[in-house]
Amino acid sequence: MKIRPEILDHWPEVRARLPAGFDLEATARLRGAFTRVREIKNAETLLRLALAYGGLGMSLRETCAWAEAGGIARLSDPSLLERLCKAAPWLGDIVAALIAEQTKVPAGRFAGYRLRVLDGTSICHPGADRTT
Repeated sequence: MKIRPEILDHWPEVRARLPAGFDLEATARLRGAFTRVREIKNAETLLRLALAYGGLGMSLRETCAWAEAGGIARLSDPSLLERLCKAAPWLGDIVAALIAEQTKVPAGRFAGYRLRVLDGTSICHPGADRTT
């Protein structure tokens, strides 16, 4: 595993892109994502860990090692998993706030187009050579 120190330097840029007026600490406490200060000192640290795990594709163990090497937090991978599971509704609130902020931006060149979400999942029964 290689800990990439350059990802530690980009946090101010990521923080600047969060919705204006969105209080990370208050919303995390309200949604139960951040209830007590122990290994993770604040909601911003929890968000950094969630983005490192989900956004950078690190395993739980890699995320914990990265956080310890960067002086962000010191915790075990089961502890991180438990914190991230509790943080799911709060992370959804952050995404909703980001989407709501984007609706204020004029559509510009994409006006008149519809957004479609497609899923390419295929399910096969055991031993099948094609989709069933």
